[in-house]
Amino acid sequence: MRPRSIEGRPLSLEISHLPADLFPQFLARDLTQPFYTMFERDYGLRPHDVDETLESVTASEHEAELLRVPVGTPLMRIRRVARSDDGTPFERATDVYLADRMRFTMHHVGYVRLSATAGAGVGSGAGTR
Repeated sequence: MRPRSIEGRPLSLEISHLPADLFPQFLARDLTQPFYTMFERDYGLRPHDVDETLESVTASEHEAELLRVPVGTPLMRIRRVARSDDGTPFERATDVYLADRMRFTMHHVGYVRLSATAGAGVGSGAGTR
């Protein structure tokens, strides 16, 4: 888990799962750098396509402690799978952001699928997976 902050204030938590065979010695690197910069520069991998699911959730006890907020604080969770140009998944990640400190801007080319799930919403834990 990689905590991120801006000006000394917590902003997000990132959990990335990377195939060890594609990223040898990754944990020995400076992990304060942007991962996608390191993926391309050090390993020759850049995403061809990325699937991301955004959902509103509330902070668990563990997340609240790490983010220094009360339990139940609104968060935005992003689940991501990034694939190389040959379709190989090279990153699976879950990020949570403090909802009151974030704005997401997205640019799409081509088909965009939107979906909703009954019961999804803040604190429900339900949603499209």
